[in-house]
Amino acid sequence: VWEDSERKMIGFKLAKSDAEIVIHNDSNTPDFTFSYLVDSVQEFIKEKTWQGLTLTFGPIPVRCGQYALLHDPDGNAIPIIDLSKFGSVPKFDK
Repeated sequence: VWEDSERKMIGFKLAKSDAEIVIHNDSNTPDFTFSYLVDSVQEFIKEKTWQGLTLTFGPIPVRCGQYALLHDPDGNAIPIIDLSKFGSVPKFDK
């Protein structure tokens, strides 16, 4: 549904959903199977690090907004992403 040659990625929208699958070939882009969509990566980090999560990567700018990786006290990864560059609305044609 969209392609970003500069970042070496392409995205496919899932039918009847706002979810998408993103495939990339950029070693600088984090490679997680999934990310949790949050309203604001920055606000989520502020709130959750205060509550005990640890920021372990990022935040970094990505095509749609920002991305970061946090871990809970048990070491579970919590990858998050926002749509801040898209006005918080999914855009599948860019």
